[in-house]
Amino acid sequence: IDITGPSVEGAIRANLHTGRTHQIRVHFSALGCPVIGDTLYGAPRQERIDGKLLPPLERNFLHAARIAFAHPRTGRRIEVRAPLPAGLVAYLHSLAAALKSDPASIAAALKAAAAVNTPSIDTVLREFL
Repeated sequence: IDITGPSVEGAIRANLHTGRTHQIRVHFSALGCPVIGDTLYGAPRQERIDGKLLPPLERNFLHAARIAFAHPRTGRRIEVRAPLPAGLVAYLHSLAAALKSDPASIAAALKAAAAVNTPSIDTVLREFL
């Protein structure tokens, strides 16, 4: 897809309830909006903005920012968060540059997302291992 007007990329927060394989990928592909990097479900290998190729992502732009589950032995609710991986942050900066957006807005959004007081996965794993 060659994007020549306002960007159609966007960040979406989704809550999964069934855990079905490829659930998000299939649904967004069916809507004509495949996940960035998901060539299996219709995304181009490289996105274009105003005719310029962005660097290839080499993965799907999906990230489990928060996971909650019941501990298998105690039944206690476990909730953990993970920051966006560096490769996805770098891709956001490439996207912002292509769109001529202020990179500070990306940094502010990532900082706000990380500000929630939920323990990291490493902290939780140390408690149970």
